[in-house]
Amino acid sequence: MIDYERLKAEQAALRAEGRHIGVGVVCYVEGTGIGPYEGARVTVEPSGQVRVATGVGTQGQGHYTVFAQVVAEVLGVDVQDVRVITGDTLTRVKGVTDKKVELGKATVNYDTKKTSKETIVAAIRNDGGSAEARRLDVTSDDSVAEALKDVSRPVEVLVNNAGLQHVSALEDFPMEKWDFLVQVMLVGVARLTRALLPGMRARGFGRIVNIGSIHSLVASPYKSAYVAAKHGLLGLSKVIALETADTDITINTICPTYVRTPLVDRQIADQARTRGIPESQVVSDVMLKPMPKGVFIGFDELAGITTFLISPHARNITGHTIDVDGGWTVQ
Repeated sequence: MIDYERLKAEQAALRAEGRHIGVGVVCYVEGTGIGPYEGARVTVEPSGQVRVATGVGTQGQGHYTVFAQVVAEVLGVDVQDVRVITGDTLTRVKGVTDKKVELGKATVNYDTKKTSKETIVAAIRNDGGSAEARRLDVTSDDSVAEALKDVSRPVEVLVNNAGLQHVSALEDFPMEKWDFLVQVMLVGVARLTRALLPGMRARGFGRIVNIGSIHSLVASPYKSAYVAAKHGLLGLSKVIALETADTDITINTICPTYVRTPLVDRQIADQARTRGIPESQVVSDVMLKPMPKGVFIGFDELAGITTFLISPHARNITGHTIDVDGGWTVQ
């Protein structure tokens, strides 16, 4: 069922499609349209259960079940002993929290979706880390205050990662949607950072990492609200860097090109509709063509950069953008 020789032969083409082949179990389920599941992290738990974090989203319970069957066959275990954690809920946040656990950091995950944050917390705890979850709406002062008051320990590191997208020409763009995108991705960052800065100042330490975008640096049509918010994030970060320069607090913004998340998958469909082109052409011509390396950015890259930015080695890097764009902006 799993043809590793075929994977090896097709790896170049898979990379060109943005499928990063990472370290771990790589599964390609022939005849099903499933896969490849690249870089799956396999953990054998004390109970004997096998936990597999795929790093990518599934397309429904059927795919979830088939993948569990594949892993069971490869590892020689019973299907019921395989627990699959998919990228539908873990995506970018899971990659970052994995790295923070390696550093011995406790992680608090904030989300508006109960299932997403609980899955992440469970995964971190199963890895021996410390984690807790809070429901949080970054557009609400009351929600931020409520979420932070019950945190069991001081917050030293803030990763601003909330995001959403809407693709439309400005004249057709609902203004309530336009405002909401800016509220989440710009005003929400200011709101949460503002709430945590006093504690960081009192302790004389803090690290703030914003997840920006290539669209913090360049523009694309039909994304006026997203581009405006992401551009504004850089200006906000520079100001906060100056305001906190008298203490050991830093703030930086990681600006990746496209990362293959559910958000981007939805964009592919939206852009295909808006531009009147096939989805495959959106990937090849709109998303990857401007990038000389021509691949999607991996979660491991963002996690590694975040790990560096919150480490002592980056204590004098502040107010900067870290461009993860495969050469896009050097042209």
